[in-house]
Amino acid sequence: MNTTDNSSLEMTLNSALMQKQHLKIDSAGITLNNRFLPFSEITGIRYGAENVNAYGVRARKNFYIDLNAPKKMQIRLTASSLKKGAITNADEQFNQITDCLWKNYTSKVVNGMIEKLNKGEAVRVGNFEVNRNGIKVFYTKFLFSKKESLIPFADCLKGLGPGFLFVKSSKDKKIKGQSMFLGTWDLNALHSLLNYLWDNGRCFSPEKGEKI
Repeated sequence: MNTTDNSSLEMTLNSALMQKQHLKIDSAGITLNNRFLPFSEITGIRYGAENVNAYGVRARKNFYIDLNAPKKMQIRLTASSLKKGAITNADEQFNQITDCLWKNYTSKVVNGMIEKLNKGEAVRVGNFEVNRNGIKVFYTKFLFSKKESLIPFADCLKGLGPGFLFVKSSKDKKIKGQSMFLGTWDLNALHSLLNYLWDNGRCFSPEKGEKI
């Protein structure tokens, strides 16, 4: 039986693995089968999904949740529905797990990022570095030369692509940075931070001498 109250949950995972995986999350940490990982040891979380096709037809959808710690942990879910757009048990479990991780971990990471910005420090995640003046993006150009550009908040455009977050300049289409959710620790936290900064124009608060 699956139980959840957003801050804690307990469930048997919908997985393609032969052995059933039992997951429990509470305020102390995460237990996968008999292995316990306290939140105090986690230094990063990344998660996302990928479609697996066979002969051009969707065969299944895999969900991955990676936890960075001295001994890493991966939670894996599999949806075998062939119907495009169908909501499966694995989809629901993935959303419940990530909501629970948000409550116990990611929200605290976002608050820590806000505190750093208010102290005048920069926040670097993947190919993005957020500071009080804008977002510096790291990208490659012709012949794979590495570039970096600071985009003022007034000129920043942000969005999502298939499995990635991007930030680009509204004035120069060549200036664009992006990072994959499955390959970047705490990119979900950065995405939440950017949404927070965009809400009610909070990103412009430092110009007014105010905290974000």
